[in-house]
Amino acid sequence: MKFNFWQINDKSLYDTGYVVFIAGPYPIFNNIVIDKMREMCKGGFSDIDPKILESFASEFAVSKYGDVTNNSLTFDEFMKVSNIPPVTGKWFCNVDYSFLSKKQKDTLNRYFKKPSEYGVLIVTLPEWKDYREFLKNRAITQHKNTHIIQLSFPSRKALKELVVDFFRVRGVRISEQAAELFIMRMSNAYEDYQDTIDNICNSMGNAGELSYSDMVEKLRGIEN
Repeated sequence: MKFNFWQINDKSLYDTGYVVFIAGPYPIFNNIVIDKMREMCKGGFSDIDPKILESFASEFAVSKYGDVTNNSLTFDEFMKVSNIPPVTGKWFCNVDYSFLSKKQKDTLNRYFKKPSEYGVLIVTLPEWKDYREFLKNRAITQHKNTHIIQLSFPSRKALKELVVDFFRVRGVRISEQAAELFIMRMSNAYEDYQDTIDNICNSMGNAGELSYSDMVEKLRGIEN
C-alpha cells in the first residue's frame, strides 16, 4: 500500500507493515517511522535468562554485534532468520537502499513480494532516482503487508501536529498558532528543527507552556 506524509501516524501502516519503504531525504521524518517500528518489534526480554538469549542468537547465526534484545539485525542476518519466530516480538532490520549490493537488492525484490509475518524490514530511500520506481510498483502499492510512505513533501497540517508533538515530548505545550509560526520561520530547514526546538526548550527554564508571543521572541532573527 502507498501512504503519504499526512499518514505518518496512520495505525494501519504500523500494524500491517512487514516491509516498509520510506521515500524521502529527511531523517527527522524517516526516523519517526523507523523508531515506531523498532519499538513495536522489541517484545519483552526482561524475564528471559540472558544465557538462553545468547544460545538462541548463536543457534540462528545472529551476529554477536547485533542487538539481540531488540531483535535488531543486519540485512543478511534478517534474511536468514525472518521465517523463524523469534523468542518474543519481531525481527527488525533497517537498511539504506543505496548501501545494498546488487545481490542484496535482488534478494529484497523477491522478499517484499512474500514477506514474513515474523519480521519488519525498513528500507530507506533518500534518493529520488532510487524511489521513483518503487512508488509506481504495483507489487508494493497494492500489497497488504508491503508498504511505501512518501515523506518528501510534508503536508502543512501533519507538520504542525509533529511540531506540537516535538515540543510535547520535551515537556512543553505550545498552541497551534505558535506551531504555525515555527513552521513559517523555519520553512524547509527540517534538519534544523530538533536543534532549534532543543534551544528554545532549554531557554525556558521550568516554564511548561509557550505562547505565540513567546514563540515570536524565541525565533527572533530566524528567517529561512
